[in-house]
Amino acid sequence: MEREILELICEHLKVVIYTESSYIIREGDPLDRMIFITHGTAWAYTNNNSDSVSTRRLKKCDYFGEELLEWSRTHTNITDFPIGTTNVKSHTKVEAFSLMANDLLNIVKNNYRFFRRNIPTNQQRCEISVQLENDDHDHVQSHQTSKYQRLHK
Repeated sequence: MEREILELICEHLKVVIYTESSYIIREGDPLDRMIFITHGTAWAYTNNNSDSVSTRRLKKCDYFGEELLEWSRTHTNITDFPIGTTNVKSHTKVEAFSLMANDLLNIVKNNYRFFRRNIPTNQQRCEISVQLENDDHDHVQSHQTSKYQRLHK
């Protein structure tokens, strides 16, 4: 993924924290965000009002909400979010980055030439998640260092 696109995405990420046993996304609600887990464990599962339940464990470097990538390519406004088909519930305390659907939509609209031809593969998405975590760590460390230097001049 081009560096400038990654930087745009990083500018819109928000750190979110979910306590143990909290719903992050509910099945049947509008899917209005992607999450990139940096610490903790969550469960993604579907009920479908049937006997079978599908469960997936989400941990550090995992993400959820990838349906928004395709949605953002085919929609021009945020009036019709896709409806979540899966519950995501924290198992432990979860720290994550959240990318809101409207921010993703604006990034895609303003850089459509890139997204028109480049939907990331699963491997690239994992690499992006790791890169986002590393970039955020570097940014925080750089910010803390410069703040320390200003205070001790």
